[in-house]
Amino acid sequence: MTNLLTGVKRALLTGAPSIPTFNLDTALATFTAKMAKRTAPGPFAAAPIVQGKFDNSGTGDIVSFSRGSQVSGSWYDNMDGNQWEFGCQFTPEIATSGTTGMAYLFYASSNHYLAYDYDNDRFELKIGSQTVTDAHTLVSGTTLSIIAGGSSINKYDGTNYGRISVNDIHTYGAPTQPTASAPDATIYVGSNNGANACHGIIEGAFLVRIQLYDGTNGIDLGEGDIIAAHSFADVAETIGSWDTTWSMPTNATAGELATGTGNAWSHPHSSNLITPADGFMTNGTVWTNWTAEGSPINPAVLATAEKIYNWGYK
Repeated sequence: MTNLLTGVKRALLTGAPSIPTFNLDTALATFTAKMAKRTAPGPFAAAPIVQGKFDNSGTGDIVSFSRGSQVSGSWYDNMDGNQWEFGCQFTPEIATSGTTGMAYLFYASSNHYLAYDYDNDRFELKIGSQTVTDAHTLVSGTTLSIIAGGSSINKYDGTNYGRISVNDIHTYGAPTQPTASAPDATIYVGSNNGANACHGIIEGAFLVRIQLYDGTNGIDLGEGDIIAAHSFADVAETIGSWDTTWSMPTNATAGELATGTGNAWSHPHSSNLITPADGFMTNGTVWTNWTAEGSPINPAVLATAEKIYNWGYK
């Protein structure tokens, strides 16, 4: 025993072999922030999970896209500020009980958003200058099918300009006509620029510029009750891309959230405009950017007295 202790003592005094050290070269340390999509519980192959601190302090995950080029007035490529609806399948991580603050599912500006108000246990929709609310209790892990939006032009039910649909149950509101306004330059899904994150999984998010038909109200495109039947795979498969300003089906493999097949896309509305410079009978010079078919006789611009609209050739 004495010899063993002496040996241990000798080893401690002698010391162990030196540990190699490394110098960190910060020039080699790079990080690119990107959003990932993970295997989803709903109808999609993958979906982003937007999270933040439970007290909504600091910056959480950010999913965003540009509003795009201006088409006309408050209408931009990726969102029409005159009339819009946002839809998604949302699986919250945090239940209603014991939580406070707002959690944004969609935020285009202070006049255009859909959020969950934990202080009042309800969904809150802002369309133009008007607000619609829908009392609802969130259950962690329970997926909800949500479509919400409104119009500054058309009423849904003869009275209200806004609607929130949760699992095909519809709440109408905003009897006063909202004021149209443009979306901000950057539009966010699942937070407000990283603040007030929704704390949940978002699948099949989309934006349209029509009032989807719910079997009674909305625009009936001949497809029946779109809200009840919609699988959220890609809304454009039902209504077409001309009324879809932006879509994020996330029906691709798990990995980096990107654009392209199964990820996110937009209809290029602004590039499809008939503009005054090149448009149909809008240029002051006959046949500018157009080719004559057949043998037109003496083509000329209509005289002012001959016009119904401020353009036309004869």
